[in-house]
Parts: sequence; structure tokens; C-alpha cells
Amino acid sequence: MRLTLVVAALSFAACGNAPKLSSLRCQSACQAAVDPFQLTLAVDFSDPSASLSTGTLTVKVDTSTQAVVQLSAVFKASGVDPAATSGTLRFTPDVVLQTVQSGQSFDVSVVAKNGDGAASNEPKLTLGISL
Repeated sequence: MRLTLVVAALSFAACGNAPKLSSLRCQSACQAAVDPFQLTLAVDFSDPSASLSTGTLTVKVDTSTQAVVQLSAVFKASGVDPAATSGTLRFTPDVVLQTVQSGQSFDVSVVAKNGDGAASNEPKLTLGISL
């Protein structure tokens, strides 16, 4: 199975000291080489509080939460300084779909919460399945 990018990047503005996410995208390939249900994603962030690394990242498929991960591990794996106020995070969430059919599409979105509890906007990436 091969996932192909159909449409990218809907984003709604975050406000105040909340983190802002932008440019949710696939890394060089959308899928991990060994697991077609593991995506290889990246997202740019800015967080004036510099506390994003102590928060969480919620990964959703369509409207269902798939995972909530500690951003400290994502920062470390991405090589980003924990005190950074901007940068690019790379992560590899597993995707669980109820059905898998050629031509099917689904949305992946992410929401970050910084260490102060402020939530980001929710950028979205639409992916399609090609079997």
C-alpha cells in the first residue's frame, strides 16, 4: 500500500502566548519504509513561552485522537533545543484506519499544548490511499 499526498495544510490561527503550528507535511516520504501505517511527518512551530518541549502533541486521524505524545521526546528526536521558541519537529505516528480502500482519503491533524497549558491551532494534512 502506498499513501499519496492529496491536499496539504489547512490551519487556523492560534492567539496570545499559545504555540502556533504551520506547514504540517510529509518528510521526504510519507510512510516509514518498514511500516505502511506509520507516517513520517514534520511540522513547524513557534511558541513565545519557550515551554513547548514540556507539553504534549495530540495526533488525530479525521476527528479521532490517535496518540498523545510527550513533546520532550519529539524535541530530542528532532534535534531541537528544549528552550527553542521556533523550529521544526519530526515525528512518526502510527495511523489506524477502520477501512483501507484504494482512492480513500483521510485527514491527519495535530494540536500542541505547551508547558503552560496553552493549546495551538490545528493544521491538517489530507492523504490518499493508492493500492
